[in-house]
Amino acid sequence: MSWRRVALGSAAAAAIVALAATLVARNLADPGRIKRIAQEKARAAWSRELAVGEVEFDLFPLPSLRAHDLALANPAWARGRSFVTAKDAVARLALLPLLAGEVRIKSLALDHVSLDLEAAPGGEKSWSLATPSHAATGGAALLEITSVEVSDADVSWRPAGAPPVPWHVDLLEASGASGLRDVSVEAHGTRQAHPVAVKAHFSDLSRWGAPGAASDVQADVDWGTTRLAIAGRVPLDGSMKGHALHAELESTRLNDMLAFFDIARRPTAPVRVHLDSRDAGGAFELKPLGATLGELKIEGEARVREDKGRTVVEARLSGNRLDWVRALLDSGAQPVPPAEPPEMFLSTPLAWPLLASLKARGSLDATFESVRLRNGVELRNLATRSTFDGDRWNMTSFSTAMLGGSASGSLQAEGKKKAARMRFEGKGLLLERWFRERGSRIPFKAGPMAVSADVSASGESMRALASSLTGPVTIRLANGTLEMEKAGSAEAKLVGGPEQGQAGIEFRCVSANLPFRSGRAERSPLIAARSDLSYLVTSGFVDLRDETLELRGRVKPLHSGGLGMSAIAGDVLISGPIRKPHIEHDPGKTPAAVARAGAAIATLGLSALATAHSDASRAEQNDPCAAVF
Repeated sequence: MSWRRVALGSAAAAAIVALAATLVARNLADPGRIKRIAQEKARAAWSRELAVGEVEFDLFPLPSLRAHDLALANPAWARGRSFVTAKDAVARLALLPLLAGEVRIKSLALDHVSLDLEAAPGGEKSWSLATPSHAATGGAALLEITSVEVSDADVSWRPAGAPPVPWHVDLLEASGASGLRDVSVEAHGTRQAHPVAVKAHFSDLSRWGAPGAASDVQADVDWGTTRLAIAGRVPLDGSMKGHALHAELESTRLNDMLAFFDIARRPTAPVRVHLDSRDAGGAFELKPLGATLGELKIEGEARVREDKGRTVVEARLSGNRLDWVRALLDSGAQPVPPAEPPEMFLSTPLAWPLLASLKARGSLDATFESVRLRNGVELRNLATRSTFDGDRWNMTSFSTAMLGGSASGSLQAEGKKKAARMRFEGKGLLLERWFRERGSRIPFKAGPMAVSADVSASGESMRALASSLTGPVTIRLANGTLEMEKAGSAEAKLVGGPEQGQAGIEFRCVSANLPFRSGRAERSPLIAARSDLSYLVTSGFVDLRDETLELRGRVKPLHSGGLGMSAIAGDVLISGPIRKPHIEHDPGKTPAAVARAGAAIATLGLSALATAHSDASRAEQNDPCAAVF
């Protein structure tokens, strides 16, 4: 038998089959009968009403059914009337089953579609088509479909208690082998006029919805400058049991993806995120987990599980160098201008709403090689341990190297109350580094400090927190030099020392005992200082509410033998803005100063010399820096 006869015979057989199937289909394709069958199947399988408009049957090029104005109803609790509608639907029929009198759909095309996805407060979902007597939603008929096309579709997603979120699908095409195997999907759509393209391939969707069903998957989501790739094995039964996925997100700028989800930001820095997620005995294990934002790099791992209806997260993260201001700018946040002198604290709202929105509980251990705070101070080798429960964050411990010394403590915050409490212990913190790292030009050298604080505060911003600060703050400084010749000469003049050759003020100690209450610390004595030439013990207040201070005290000689202006003029007044105070002779003490000057003149300075000698003797016997404690 020649190949020509085989070909002719095959063609003839195919033509006979097609003609026979067409004749059978013509007899089966009664519009009224088709409507009744479709409606009965929808009612039996899903307990939903199906509305069908005009139905037509086409013979060529292949038998197909064309229906108009289809609408599948929503469940009774849903706000929308219809779950899905289609203005036009074309179903191409399989030839061979027609010979047996069966109508099986081979491909399906839907146009002008509307899909309403809604979740109820009780957890019900409008797209869950299973009923107690029908666990699977598709049935055997879906397994015969090898291609689906959806065009011009509007999708509305209604989260529980939230306004609807509209999407538009320009075109969705899905194709695969019989039995829903080797299924490829490609879709192009928009959300709020921002485009997205999706490509995915599934090895086997035949058991969709069945317990333990799973499929290998490869998927790519492309927003333009941002791309998400996912590969691995994904469950098909609505759970994540047995999943094993690798995901990578790469972006030269996240703004296209952010805009797609209605998040407006400034241009971001390049971003890369990678993670492996797998099922670990009922929990999600994210390991490894990594992200980069600009120059910031973070690596770590996390475990996520459900416990009594709540999400529990246990995570460990480590980072390289976190520059707080740079990271905010790289993430697209608006730049926050610094406080204008003489103001110290910003009134910009803090991220309390973010903390208040947290629902999960768990723990986080985080370490960073370096963290640069907004004020410029750098924390090196920062290690933190935290627990969280809803809006309550408890950093049970932190430790770091800073300002040439070390610090440790704890921090608690409550998002809904906008309240925080901090315990802080710092040792060897150099005042020199404090000025330099914050960008100040004050020429101070060395000055190791011990700082202790146990304070609480509440408020919308840093300014509000400072205004409510309550608790003790103590500062002890030793051996620092203010390298200002004018300051050294002024001190010498006050205590009667040699004014020439004074390169500055050599501080031997400075102490502050600040018992803050609602942003104000007031005490007598409050702050004291001692140098090589003099000492000063002051009383007064430091007020963070209006960012001012007022301190009164007398600069006295440390050693006897000198007669300076302070012995005649009396107390000095340090007052004004905390950021830039000014010093002057206390105007409230002027009458006493005039009397003291008259006495000095009348006795050729003998009384003033005696006062200076007495002050020096007391200073040698008592440490003025300890007086405030």
